[in-house]
Amino acid sequence: MGTDKLLFAKSEGFNLYGYHVPAFELDHNRLLKIWIQIVPPDPELSGYNFSKYLAKLLQKKRIVNGLYVDKSIPFAGNISENKILEKFYPLTVDRFLHRRKNINEESSSKIKSVLGVEGKDRINRMNFTSRKALSILSAFEDSTCISFDYYGLDHYGVQKINSIVERELQNGKSAIGFDNLYYLERIEPSKLVNQIIINANTAK
Repeated sequence: MGTDKLLFAKSEGFNLYGYHVPAFELDHNRLLKIWIQIVPPDPELSGYNFSKYLAKLLQKKRIVNGLYVDKSIPFAGNISENKILEKFYPLTVDRFLHRRKNINEESSSKIKSVLGVEGKDRINRMNFTSRKALSILSAFEDSTCISFDYYGLDHYGVQKINSIVERELQNGKSAIGFDNLYYLERIEPSKLVNQIIINANTAK
């Protein structure tokens, strides 16, 4: 499947695992919000699991007809910790940025400044929103386009993540964000955001 212009990803529309993914294009300086029907009529389906599968498709770990992905789009997941190891060597912001993500000092300083955190701050003592923001910003250091999800964020958290992502969009980056269709905003305030809805259907 080809494309006429430079895009990060493009869908011609396809059915997969009981869901319909509509046509879309993801260009530069854009956030594509994908609203997924989390609780579909079929109890065997799960919107949370489907978003994970979409993330793998965007990382080019799997292929499906109807979807074009230019380069692997990394997923900024929740930061995991080894409970046994962290008991003796707590995971700090600096340890995460330098050792896990191999981010240089200059970029690390910018990330810490945006989040208002210190390098010595322990990850397990940060709130959920700050941890997700740290994951997203570190992913943007390695890629022009990333994917992430809004799951687990409250209203304030969503606003904070949107602010951080929009700043990256203005610097030439792009992103894909997965969210629960139940929280769909009918009017999207940002001109940099495109939205699509993924509903469950009878396709298997």
